[in-house]
Amino acid sequence: MSSVYLHVPFCRSRCPYCGFYSGESLDAVDRFVRAAVREIGLRAGEDRPPGPVDTVYLGGGTPSLLGPARVARLLTAVDRCWGVATGAEVTLEANPGGLPDPAGFRAAGITRLSLGVQALDDAVLSTLGRQHTAAEAENAVVRAVRTGFVSVGVDLICGVPDLAPGRLGEWVARLAALGATHLSAYSLEVHPGTPLAERVRTGAFRPAGEAEECAQWRAVAARARAEGFAPYELSNFARPGHESRHNRAYWTGRAYAGIGPGAHGFSPDLGPWGTRWWNAPELAGYLAALDRGRLPPGGADPLDRPAAVLEALFLWLRQPVPLEEGLRPERFGWSAGAVLRRLAPLVRSGDLAPGSLTPTPRGQRRADGLSLWCRDRLLGS
Repeated sequence: MSSVYLHVPFCRSRCPYCGFYSGESLDAVDRFVRAAVREIGLRAGEDRPPGPVDTVYLGGGTPSLLGPARVARLLTAVDRCWGVATGAEVTLEANPGGLPDPAGFRAAGITRLSLGVQALDDAVLSTLGRQHTAAEAENAVVRAVRTGFVSVGVDLICGVPDLAPGRLGEWVARLAALGATHLSAYSLEVHPGTPLAERVRTGAFRPAGEAEECAQWRAVAARARAEGFAPYELSNFARPGHESRHNRAYWTGRAYAGIGPGAHGFSPDLGPWGTRWWNAPELAGYLAALDRGRLPPGGADPLDRPAAVLEALFLWLRQPVPLEEGLRPERFGWSAGAVLRRLAPLVRSGDLAPGSLTPTPRGQRRADGLSLWCRDRLLGS
């Protein structure tokens, strides 16, 4: 099976911390949909990725701004060109404020909603530059559940300065009580070129320190577990059966196509270690190319063995899964025993569990640095 990601570069307003490509004028929505349908046909003609697809994810930006009819048109194109497997997971990202009738999206083929809640406090939402209130966020979850969405995901942000960790735990409990089945807890990152980065530069905003952010994340994780959400990746928690299959496709190295300006794709069979490819994050060039029946401008990056090893290590170390499931050492010509001998110091340090070599919560939090250490250890003489 394989996956498709559709990047929708439209927002009513751009959050000051956002590092994704978005914010294009809504006047171009219909041209974008026509162009994306053309790109789907061209990518499928390349057999990139092979069909049928098991997951489709509409992200952005704010994909819900397309409305149900345009979303249905995109999904029809995916089905016509690749085929959509029976029981496929089809996810739509949406902002809680101004969410159209969820029933229309269900009828269009969406099976899962992901709501950008971020916080359940109006003052914190204002600090983050969000355009919805806590009440609107709660109402969006309730409406989605009442409409019949079985899987409803919510996002929260850790790393807001001077925010008591217990507050985030309270928000997790409230969202769980409303019917959310999936929770993502992301760090507030300062991306170059964003308004938040300028506020940090001028001293108008002080990011939370590492210890403060970690305490907030721990509060989220503890309350999520108490509410029946299992941690299946460093930033992701789900009730049983509600894990994001699309995210897991990324984490396990499956093929996926990226559709839309700024979208990325991965072809594991292009080159000995796979190839990552992308569309340039620029709508005008995207539209112009597809109006001429050509693929949009972009690039490709074939992975070499060290890059493939580093990526596999980073993704595995963020997940509480055993070595042989997460890293798949045979892919790199290693035996599980050889990896165990090389990584034994991480068992002694408490980063990996003995026996299965499953990353512990400590190891998952240290995945960035540990992945580099592990790569050098495993590729050494």
